[in-house]
Amino acid sequence: MTKNSIQSDGSAQANDLRTPQSVVRIPLWVSIVVILGALLTATGAVISKVDPTLLTNGSPMTDAARVYADYLFARSLSLAVMLLLLLALRARRMLAGFMVLIALIQLVDVIDDLFARNLSLAVMLLLLLALRARRMLAGFMVLIALIQLVDVIDDLARGAFLLVPGLLVFAVVFLVGASRLFGQAVWHVDAWREPGSHSPESR
Repeated sequence: MTKNSIQSDGSAQANDLRTPQSVVRIPLWVSIVVILGALLTATGAVISKVDPTLLTNGSPMTDAARVYADYLFARSLSLAVMLLLLLALRARRMLAGFMVLIALIQLVDVIDDLFARNLSLAVMLLLLLALRARRMLAGFMVLIALIQLVDVIDDLARGAFLLVPGLLVFAVVFLVGASRLFGQAVWHVDAWREPGSHSPESR
């Protein structure tokens, strides 16, 4: 092996080491939008839990309104957590999918808030399944599981134990399914990172 070939291999390896940063870089303005969106979504979750009367224009809370507020809390908090997690992991494509979900929720939100979240999630799940977008579908399945787990915690705090077993089973099944699609457990960081960030061909 010649000296020039060794130098060439060394420079190629150096370029490969730099590749992940260029692949996963997220524009600053997108990061700002995601952070603001997550903060606003989290604020909605806090309001629905701390003072849900703000969502009813000061009207007295009924049992039905309380259930609505609890569901809104679980979905909004889970969305905020997933947005910040994907931003921190620089999972560009999956973050883009979640931003589309947020936009879809806002568009359907004109009709009804809880309806918007549930319908938007259902549409995105079916769309990703039809497109066979395995990794992004896995991410959305984790979101669904996280919503169920937050619902479980909230139900236990309120003493509503009837739905807890079903919610737990639902969450576990979705987490197992997401792990199968990822090819590894959902708590592994590499499961969320872009495949291109590990491959020089992605440049």
